[in-house]
Amino acid sequence: MGNPISKILSRHVPTLRRTQRGATIIDEIHKGSCGLHSGSRTVTERIKRLGYYWPRMYADTAERIRVCQECQLHAPVSRAPQHPMVPITLPWTFCKWAIDIVGPFPKGAGNAEYLVVAIDFFTKWVEAKPCAPSPVSRSEIFSGKPLYAGSEYLTKLSATTDNAQCEVTNRDIVHAIKAMLGMKRSRWVDELPKVIWAYRTTHKNNTGETLFSLVYGSKAVIPAEITVPTEGILSYSEGENDERLYTNLNYVEGRREMVAIREATNKQRIAKYYDKRVRARTYKVGDLVWRDNQASRVQNTGKLGPNWEGPYKVIGISNTEAYKLAELKGNPIKRTWHAIALKKCYM
Repeated sequence: MGNPISKILSRHVPTLRRTQRGATIIDEIHKGSCGLHSGSRTVTERIKRLGYYWPRMYADTAERIRVCQECQLHAPVSRAPQHPMVPITLPWTFCKWAIDIVGPFPKGAGNAEYLVVAIDFFTKWVEAKPCAPSPVSRSEIFSGKPLYAGSEYLTKLSATTDNAQCEVTNRDIVHAIKAMLGMKRSRWVDELPKVIWAYRTTHKNNTGETLFSLVYGSKAVIPAEITVPTEGILSYSEGENDERLYTNLNYVEGRREMVAIREATNKQRIAKYYDKRVRARTYKVGDLVWRDNQASRVQNTGKLGPNWEGPYKVIGISNTEAYKLAELKGNPIKRTWHAIALKKCYM
């Protein structure tokens, strides 16, 4: 017995075979004078509402729309991760720094308009120094020379322009400066030391410690503990305090090891969640692909510019995620392209 719904529909609606007539209807509703380049589900529903029907209508519509050149060129760029996360942990303090420039700010003391922020990867210790506009190139600022950064460690150890490491810190610093200044925005240079000190003495959930205690081994005393004395302040003894400082310095390495273990555990948990969303894309030699226009800048990248450009043919694979491309005429593209900047082309 056949499908009863198909029998009922065949009596009351015109039935079309998989011929050019069905393709004409799909094209007209999808990209005709009344089309919006909608998806296959929306187009199929409009076809049904107009009174048309044929077997495999959903499949035919999806196949027809998948090869639409305009839809492929302007399709959104997927931000889903392409490969698993590789957590990186550092073995000791101050072995690697991340540097970023924040600004421009309103002109402050010393004509300062920018803020150079350096963060230690392990302890998250922050060094920040305001600076004026300078003809020094960006590469020289990040070369490890002590041009602006306030820590001598940057002259001896590696530094990287890892913006992701600095973004959260930059946001917190700028938010605190704005909240402290009110309308006196040119005084941001004067408020910066207070903000940095507050950041260094704030407890961090990912490490379970403050930045100050990880670096110096002891808890910093903040003004609030002096204004309203705590038990530690009331029982303060200079001799006992010095002895405790020496003891804390002996234990600081053990505390740092515990922080390293805690941080590695957190990173493994984050990587596990991240890897669930990985949508790897692989291509074979001979496949046709589109290239991300934001990366190649071949076409106009304005408001009405395409998100993708091409197509190109895959002519070689340098590793599992980098591909050598060529134009359809056979002219090779000079460099290889990562899979994250490519998308399969349907013709």
